[in-house]
Amino acid sequence: MKREFENYTNAAEKATTILLDIEGTTTSISFVKDELFPYVRREVEKYLQETWEASQTKADVEALIEQ
Repeated sequence: MKREFENYTNAAEKATTILLDIEGTTTSISFVKDELFPYVRREVEKYLQETWEASQTKADVEALIEQ
């Protein structure tokens, strides 16, 4: 089991992109649409204002712009 975990860790460290598809996988699609999306819309401005100078936020915003 430890070796399998190490393989996943190594792969994650080399990844440049991680794609997550949560709709219908962990919760109902209606929960994602009715709860999670509105939550993000409501909170994203505050989050960006609080973390704007962080290198990770800058990298995330740059990656979004590139897409």
